[in-house]
Amino acid sequence: MTEALWRGSFGDSYTERNADAGKDRGPFWEAMLKSLSPHGSILEVGCNVGANLQHFPDTSYTYGVDINAEAIRFARERFPLMHLSEASVSLRLPFHDAMFGLVVTCGVLIHIAPDDLHRAIREVFRVSRKAVLIMEYQADKETAIPYRGQDAALWKRNWFYEMQEARLEQQWQMTWRCPLGLDQGFDDVTAYLWERKG
Repeated sequence: MTEALWRGSFGDSYTERNADAGKDRGPFWEAMLKSLSPHGSILEVGCNVGANLQHFPDTSYTYGVDINAEAIRFARERFPLMHLSEASVSLRLPFHDAMFGLVVTCGVLIHIAPDDLHRAIREVFRVSRKAVLIMEYQADKETAIPYRGQDAALWKRNWFYEMQEARLEQQWQMTWRCPLGLDQGFDDVTAYLWERKG
């Protein structure tokens, strides 16, 4: 299980390396949040120190969770008005159903072990009432990628297929897909926007 890895010193080192990450993502998030109009009700799952949160409104309507306690401590210092807490998406997020207008993951689901993946995906969608934006490494089929000396810490995946396997297609539809890269301040990720039907 990868959770112990990210809770401990391995996750702490990731937090230290990414203290200044995401500074060039402002234009992307400005356009995305304006387009989606989530009414301030936003959750980032796997927020770490705030590479994306720094471009979100620092208000009591913005939430973030991460499995690493050190990351949450750091993020709380940066964003005093946001609700930030330590939590596991592989288990259960500490929020009511349909609580957020927008739920975001960015480079998080790639680190969820295969046995836990569909449960984690369903948790992400459970707490959204309107839209889910996932930005993760894409592959035609699930592919394990060695990551900083670990053989079971990162997987590229076919995210459209995984959403179908998680049995979400009856309530949700994919409305946007776009590759992102360094010119937008991201690594080589593919963004998928899912919106609730009806």
